[in-house]
Amino acid sequence: MTPILEFRIDEPWLIGVLCVVSAGLALFLLIRRRSSLRPSRWPMWAVIAMVAGAGTAAAFALFARKTNLFGMPLPWQAISWGAAGLAAVAVAVANLWKADRRRRLTATLSIPVFLLTTTLGINAYYGLNPTIASFFHIQINRPVSVTGGSEADGPLYQTWQAPADMPSTGEQGTIDIPATQSGFAARMAASTSLRLPAPLTRLGCHS
Repeated sequence: MTPILEFRIDEPWLIGVLCVVSAGLALFLLIRRRSSLRPSRWPMWAVIAMVAGAGTAAAFALFARKTNLFGMPLPWQAISWGAAGLAAVAVAVANLWKADRRRRLTATLSIPVFLLTTTLGINAYYGLNPTIASFFHIQINRPVSVTGGSEADGPLYQTWQAPADMPSTGEQGTIDIPATQSGFAARMAASTSLRLPAPLTRLGCHS
């Protein structure tokens, strides 16, 4: 289960594959005419659907800006992801109306693909959640050991020197920090450590 939770969802290749799949599905939904409409009318309905979807994203961005919903205006990259995704969703929804079974099935399956592509694209742009676990706020317990050491004589930035055997890469995991004073039952703390002396190692722990 852990390898699945640690799967990275911000990789460029993954976003690229989803974009290619989404583009193929959108193209299929756009160029194949529905039997219930005259051939000359489907392009008009497709354009209306795309404008409605993209307009919804633009309206939300304007609303977020006016109400300061996110504390800052949405960047054009995020708006573009949202506009493209909702435009594709709108085209898929338009294909559900009086369409044959194959088109309805394709349109139904396309909607979650479009939404997933949009979500992961925006997530990757902001660099919010790199893995499935972080996306769903799941903490993976991976205990790391923290060795003790003598306290520094004076300010740490003045007295500490890197040991000769200090590793070039760090270690991430979890650590149990007993609440000896407060007695508060806290969750496992996330730790980023370079296996440094105790004073520096503690700086990398947060709960």
